[in-house]
Amino acid sequence: MRGVTNGRRSGRWIALALAVGASVAGLATTAAPGRHAQPFSFEDINPASPSHGRTLALADLYSARGLVLQFVASWCKPCRDELPVLETLHRRGGTPVVLVAADEYGYTEGLLLVAQRSGLTTPILFVPAERAQELEQHYDHEILPATYLVDRAGAILEVHEGAWPASDLATAIERHLPATSGGRPAEDGGLEERQ
Repeated sequence: MRGVTNGRRSGRWIALALAVGASVAGLATTAAPGRHAQPFSFEDINPASPSHGRTLALADLYSARGLVLQFVASWCKPCRDELPVLETLHRRGGTPVVLVAADEYGYTEGLLLVAQRSGLTTPILFVPAERAQELEQHYDHEILPATYLVDRAGAILEVHEGAWPASDLATAIERHLPATSGGRPAEDGGLEERQ
């Protein structure tokens, strides 16, 4: 009987080890600092973007100078609040900015309205509902906006969930992507040119 009890205990430990291993394996696919950004390609749906209508690959976007990659949704107020700062970075040309809309439940109307009202010219990559879960396996975040700073080799340097004050975002960009920094934060929440 003792051998059976040990066998059950051993079986429990094996099951626990497998469960922990599966959890750790799941984490290995999630984008985090020090990991490589998982590749994806989606259509740019922003009519004001020069790449509107084209399918853009993530690797092509960061390979030249690095990238500020932000996951957004039209219903997310902090996302909408950060759009002017991101657009300023984008317009300056020093910091490539790409928005990813993966939480729109298959609809683009709300996001396009937000983009138009905000005067956005950044690419907005739309993730169809049937591919959103696949993308979530690699870019798992709890709070929007979720911002990933990616270097030109595709390494994720920093991840920030939630609102990111303009001054903190500019500091992070200068620290991680110094060659692409587009300026320091201005008093009004925008950015001013670096000297």
